[in-house]
Amino acid sequence: MRYFRITAMKIKILTLLLIGVFCFSLTACENGSVQSIFENTDAQDISEDAEDEYHPIVPDAVIKISEEDDKALTGTLTEDSYTNPYFGLKFNKPADGTIRSIMDDGTDIMPFARTYTDGIGGMHINILSDDGSVSATIQASPQDRLGKTEEEIIRERIELEKDLNESMEADSEITMENISIVGVEHPAYCETYSDEDGTRKNIYVCILKGDFECDIAISAAPEKFDEMAGLIERYD
Repeated sequence: MRYFRITAMKIKILTLLLIGVFCFSLTACENGSVQSIFENTDAQDISEDAEDEYHPIVPDAVIKISEEDDKALTGTLTEDSYTNPYFGLKFNKPADGTIRSIMDDGTDIMPFARTYTDGIGGMHINILSDDGSVSATIQASPQDRLGKTEEEIIRERIELEKDLNESMEADSEITMENISIVGVEHPAYCETYSDEDGTRKNIYVCILKGDFECDIAISAAPEKFDEMAGLIERYD
């Protein structure tokens, strides 16, 4: 009889221990401290708070750009910013007055492009010149990226730029101007850029968001200005 009581006590203690271990495992899993062996341990952990933030990451790719193509991607340095006339994209200069540059690691093959993605799937492609400075920046939205590689996106923009250059009027002159478009819910600020000599060989319009970061950019030859204005109105 005593043997059965001792055995029953052992079974009871063992059962309680198993229940305790099970409950602890459930709690630990909920807190994220225990990971299932079936989960991908290499997956990036993105918190809910981080989903809405801008997260530049390491380059997705390094793409070589030919010298001929690079000539269409020449930027213009102004007093307070480095303006890339290629699709009108612009970013501010650092406090020391130098152009922000991204150097390649150990290679002397330039120019080339490095691509960066952000937290919402957009792409930012920096085209670098021989000295490592950024000569152009291409920004592609998540929609623009669908079904395309980085090289295809760059190639499309370069071909568009060449087509516009071929159709421009060499003697056309359009004065510099800022265009302010006020929308009810989505106000957009547009800036147009001219070439270094002050003449407008092409019209480049960068539509800026409220934080003055380029949201979308439009490029057009002078004779296409009216058509471009229509695009801006539709965007707004």
